[in-house]
Amino acid sequence: ALRAEGMSANADGWGGGGNVRGRLESLRREQLLIQDDVQYLQALGNGDAWIAVGNSDDVLSMARKSSLIGVVVPMSGTTLFADVWCVPASVARKPGGVSPLLNQWLDYTTQPARVNLRVGLRGGVSPIVFDGGGIDYASIGMSGPTGGFVDYDAAGDKNGTRGMGAKIKDFLSRGEKNRGGEIMQGGMPPDEVWARSEFLYPLSPRIKDQYNELIREWAAEASARKQKK
Repeated sequence: ALRAEGMSANADGWGGGGNVRGRLESLRREQLLIQDDVQYLQALGNGDAWIAVGNSDDVLSMARKSSLIGVVVPMSGTTLFADVWCVPASVARKPGGVSPLLNQWLDYTTQPARVNLRVGLRGGVSPIVFDGGGIDYASIGMSGPTGGFVDYDAAGDKNGTRGMGAKIKDFLSRGEKNRGGEIMQGGMPPDEVWARSEFLYPLSPRIKDQYNELIREWAAEASARKQKK
């Protein structure tokens, strides 16, 4: 909702909240089936949901299991996440301190030879080839991605909703061989998608309070409906 209104996903709040709140209400009322980071994939796999929004590892894993599931990347950009390795503070208090092999391990895991973009987004993208705005294929001897996504969202539709029904019908009408096997063989978003995307930071206290207030209102409405029944 924030990005659809031209705001950053890391905005410190939505101001008066009219447009953002309206979008959230509309999504909840008209499109939201389930809000769970596990059950949403089950709903998609069972056919209860036509569209699911999820992280790339989850979605690609599901797409590998079923030729009926296609993968779409929003041309307007999306939110990015990073896995962070850390050394527990308690290690410093142990005899010998931090392992002397730590630096060697980091060097080993960040070698260009270990970067495999031929599997696309599966397992994430190494930071040594991603600068925040695009993929440096040349650094590992590639000219570009080896495969492509099934589709991109409607060109020129900043809301990412127009034409989605037609896309679903088109996808289901394709032969099994044309339903996105290439996504498992190096499918990557184009650089313009990376450039429009942003890393998602922890919520600020202000916007967290706004979300919690809205969720409490929704919970109260749901409780009231149950009592009426």
